[in-house]
Amino acid sequence: MPENFRKIIVSDQAPFGLTGDIANAFQNAGFETTLTAGVRPANMQSDIAWLKITAYDKSSTLRRIFTWLKGAFELFRIFKKHRDAELFIISNPPVAPLLPLLLKNRFSLLIWDIWPDALVHTRTLGKKHPIVKIWSWFNRKSFKHAQRVFTISPGLADALSCYVAREKISIVPLWADTRRLRPLEKSQNRFLKTHHLEGKFVVMYSGNIGNTHPVEKLVDIAVALKAFPQIAFVIAGEGAKRPVVEARIRECGADNVLLLPYQSPEDFPQSLAAADLCVITLEEAASQVSVPSKTYSSFAVGAPLLCLAGQDSELAHLVREHDVGKIFSPADTDAAAQWILALCNDPATRRQLSQNALAAAQKFTPANAEKFVEQVRATF
Repeated sequence: MPENFRKIIVSDQAPFGLTGDIANAFQNAGFETTLTAGVRPANMQSDIAWLKITAYDKSSTLRRIFTWLKGAFELFRIFKKHRDAELFIISNPPVAPLLPLLLKNRFSLLIWDIWPDALVHTRTLGKKHPIVKIWSWFNRKSFKHAQRVFTISPGLADALSCYVAREKISIVPLWADTRRLRPLEKSQNRFLKTHHLEGKFVVMYSGNIGNTHPVEKLVDIAVALKAFPQIAFVIAGEGAKRPVVEARIRECGADNVLLLPYQSPEDFPQSLAAADLCVITLEEAASQVSVPSKTYSSFAVGAPLLCLAGQDSELAHLVREHDVGKIFSPADTDAAAQWILALCNDPATRRQLSQNALAAAQKFTPANAEKFVEQVRATF
């Protein structure tokens, strides 16, 4: 490997454990690794440098856009200063994959969410809108020059093929931190004790309560099951739609819903392991271009999945492939409620779905991060 490519900068404005695993993998493979990010991932090794940029703020649409643009400008300045470094650019902020058009660095891209496609699928903009056309044109220009373009599923790779040749796209599935996330006996789970959930069938949504996540539909499901006190619903997270969820709980008198903030890194493994059923939500349009990372965390704790998403989405394909749960349209809350009740009363099916989830988790471990290193090295 040429000496001037021993340095690599990994960029991700909103990093989490997976980003830390990627940075660790490059560092352990002999690269001099730097992470540019809004925060330092807790699992990132201490010998990896961290260059702080503006943190991603998803509290409102205006704050999202502002922090995205400011973060992109800061990334450009860092990349320009480190012209001798290889770049590994993750698609947050959304315009980050376009920055190499203004630089001479070698680079690879990791696309977790496809932009501007997400704007089209969520009906924010039409296909013929000038922003979509211009952004798509720049995507084709930038992606063409990438050493590799990585994404997380066959469907997303197919969607990216309108920007870059399919043979240039590599699929590396997401993963969970299977070292921290694992099943836990109910009697040992302090989250259940703290929130008085012992003996309950716990249906949990944990994560971003954003505009593309119809979490309020879970409140409707809870209302339909109020007559069954053995079933408890937990929503733990923050985001732009949290006020909508709070209002729905008040309006419906959904006293079987426990609304909590994000759990701390220390408490998160306990909270997720408390779930008898994990809920994944995505608007049907958004589910065509995204697979929530919480899916893999649910696998790791052996939780079956209830998915409110499109039947032909990547999420639905993943759930069916591993037989770990059921997919319902976000509008089909009655059918979802009936399935939850049936699952609550069927421990044999719960055990089988849990075993399937744990088996699937073995395919989605931090070892996947090493696949990026292998393929980046192969481009030298």
